[in-house]
Amino acid sequence: MSEIERMKTQNGDVLGTHIMVSVCCLVYNHEPYLRECFEGFVMQKTTFPIEILVHDDASTDYSADIIREYTAKYPDIFKPIYQTENQYSKGKGFVGILLNFERAKGKYIAMCEGDDYWTDPLKLQKQVDFLEAHDEYALSFHDATIIDIRGNIITESKISKFMTAERLRDWTDEELMEGSTPPTPTVMYRKQFVDKTSIVRRKCNKLVNGDTINASLIGKYGKGKYHSDIENSVCNVQEGGVWQMKPILYKYTNVDKTYAFLSKYHKKIKAVRIYLLKYRYNNMINILKYCINKRQKKIFIKYYFKALRLLCVMFDLKTIYLFNKDISYWIKNRKNG
Repeated sequence: MSEIERMKTQNGDVLGTHIMVSVCCLVYNHEPYLRECFEGFVMQKTTFPIEILVHDDASTDYSADIIREYTAKYPDIFKPIYQTENQYSKGKGFVGILLNFERAKGKYIAMCEGDDYWTDPLKLQKQVDFLEAHDEYALSFHDATIIDIRGNIITESKISKFMTAERLRDWTDEELMEGSTPPTPTVMYRKQFVDKTSIVRRKCNKLVNGDTINASLIGKYGKGKYHSDIENSVCNVQEGGVWQMKPILYKYTNVDKTYAFLSKYHKKIKAVRIYLLKYRYNNMINILKYCINKRQKKIFIKYYFKALRLLCVMFDLKTIYLFNKDISYWIKNRKNG
């Protein structure tokens, strides 16, 4: 009996009645990677049933055909949604996550996008076993390797590259709330906390930094377990990726929206709010420098006054003076746009 067949009849139950893990997979033009992603799902060895929730955001390649192929092969496991219009381009960056979360039947939710894949067949079992025994943890995660479109390794450790090697450990609830974000194909959330934050998540459904928001919201309820005993998942960096293809200014301004939202959500937790505001201010500095170099006057004025308002909340008059002095220096020494 195959793993999938065994999961379908686990304990004599029909799959769907006692699902332990809902795997949430977002797909958009992931054709070259999708079979490897799905094979990572079906190779999982578990003592419990799972479901695989796939949301295809109107892919223009053959991704939908591959989803149909796997759905036909594993009809009780794969549960797809096919969009007819791309929701991300309509400013609904969160819609795929929302739809998958709302239909999830599992006690836990595991994430993996269609251009990433799992390498450890015991990944889900190890994460569930830990979370079942440790109620103080709201989520668990492990590390990921990043590779390019030719299969070359960019970095062995995504956590070390984007944070530090010191972060290869459990994360506190404060660190999660402050924006520490596990690599997408490694994280597992408790569904009860996903449900508790569902109303808040709907209010920010136009924000695009979904992973950061999810970890921050759920971090309010507990710590994050780092699994050194799980093999790295793999993140593919594709040239046509939705986020990679966006302009730098788009990324900066959307990060600002994300941290503005989180600083309001966590406003009663002083240390977290201050950290989020400082991070937002540093991101605004990047926006201002970019606008000066590229002569984006209108956007510069908008974020100049946003930064001033933040400084009035966070710092004293001396800091505001130094900020304006820096602005004057950057304008005098700007590069040719």
